[in-house]
Amino acid sequence: MKILKRIGIGLLSLIGILLVVIIGYVGYMQMHYYRIPDNRKLTVKNNQAKKLSLYHPYSIITYNVSFGAYNHNFDFFMDKGELKNGKKRKVPAVPRFSKQSVLDSTDGVIKTMKKQNPDFMLF
Repeated sequence: MKILKRIGIGLLSLIGILLVVIIGYVGYMQMHYYRIPDNRKLTVKNNQAKKLSLYHPYSIITYNVSFGAYNHNFDFFMDKGELKNGKKRKVPAVPRFSKQSVLDSTDGVIKTMKKQNPDFMLF
């Protein structure tokens, strides 16, 4: 009987702790929730006069701009956790390159995208 009582108290305590954590999490998320107001008036910049036409082939190119922060010496850290030079990284530690290296990589992305001359660029 005492063992069942202890098990019951333990389970109730565990459920209580779980409820406190869930309620705390939901409360935290609600206090830090930010939403852009609905029906905001937007200003159109660089409005184009050209209109799209049906049955005309268009070229589209996409690029994940977050990879502009990495250069050709970088291997995606979630794959092996190492740089191409063999230097091991602790996953999920992300190698940090210099600001200039990031600017150079991003500039290379921009040049490559412009060279493709697509009708649409999605970043």
